[in-house]
Amino acid sequence: HKTKGLVKGDRVDPVIAKEQAELRRRGGLTVGALADLYLASEKFKAGREATRHQFGRIIAGEIKPALGQRPLESIPSADLMDWAQGIIDRGAPVTANQSFKILRLVWNWGRKRLLRLNIPPFPLTGFGKPWDGERPRKRHLSPKLIGQFVEAMGEEPRLTAVWWLLMLFNLTR
Repeated sequence: HKTKGLVKGDRVDPVIAKEQAELRRRGGLTVGALADLYLASEKFKAGREATRHQFGRIIAGEIKPALGQRPLESIPSADLMDWAQGIIDRGAPVTANQSFKILRLVWNWGRKRLLRLNIPPFPLTGFGKPWDGERPRKRHLSPKLIGQFVEAMGEEPRLTAVWWLLMLFNLTR
């Protein structure tokens, strides 16, 4: 028998169709809703605790208050630049860079993982950091940590090679 106007694979689950219709009615997926989906994702949950804490803090403190209620489709690149510049102007340029990076990461995660929601491209694709003055910090082993390591070497002689590598490369993690 023939189907009228339906191609196999084009059928949509009624629940998904209802959700998509609701999204269209509200003007599309909002930044806040996308952030919530990311925070509930396995990718976020699989991250290190410190990373999850930082992302959660930035999303709750910088992204959601300023952009959370806005539909993704309604955000032009100039608005994102103004948002980042506002963070820089209040004296937190590194936070501006982190916030911008996290927003871009969440947005691009949504484009890859939530295909049915038709998330638009990130408005500032290819744009670098909002603040160019950020420089990586030099990290050094503290005298206390060096002392603890020397003590541990006495207990476990196989750590000697690791000690020399740490000293050679000045690694902290």
